[in-house]
Amino acid sequence: ILPDPSNRFVLAPVCDGDLVMRYAFDAATGILNPDGLAPIYLRPRAGPRHHRYHPNGRFLYLNNEYDGSIYCYRYEARNGSVSEIQIVHTGRPQSDRDSDLRASELCITPDGKWLYAGVRSSSSIFIFAVDAATGLLAPAGQCQVPRDPRGYNIDPSGRYLLHSAHRSDLMVTYSIDARTGALARVAELALDGPNYVEIIRLP
Repeated sequence: ILPDPSNRFVLAPVCDGDLVMRYAFDAATGILNPDGLAPIYLRPRAGPRHHRYHPNGRFLYLNNEYDGSIYCYRYEARNGSVSEIQIVHTGRPQSDRDSDLRASELCITPDGKWLYAGVRSSSSIFIFAVDAATGLLAPAGQCQVPRDPRGYNIDPSGRYLLHSAHRSDLMVTYSIDARTGALARVAELALDGPNYVEIIRLP
């Protein structure tokens, strides 16, 4: 689950329920309140897994584990409402409704120009260009990565993407081409089943 950029609402994808719960968030008490906030419903067997907000706070992106789709929404921080503007796909066409693409993490560069979506079944990271004015996504390439791209994140400078290859026992660093969004492998670290990547600034 993630709070929105205003820190007033929290969204929680429910993978096997094909919906996203919405809550009002009280930052002083930590209490979540669902009153008056209807869930966001997705089509059956989508499998909502992760979501990210555009840095400008106006758009929301949600990826789906089972069918590999990414739902794009216009987001209203004043009341936590969303309106669907686009659906794009990673991997196989949506015609194979019973397949499980095992989509994983979703992340976006700090400048809001590039969105990355991992798919475990094909050991791929799909790259999308983001239109900051409309929020729409356009395919911009694909990068083959070590087996089972489970979690990844982008460093605060926007220059590097760190990817945990769960079944390959590796953490791999890629440089990001600011002009094209392309990824280039630059380093790796052996770890035991890495699953998630979080980047923090130390004082």
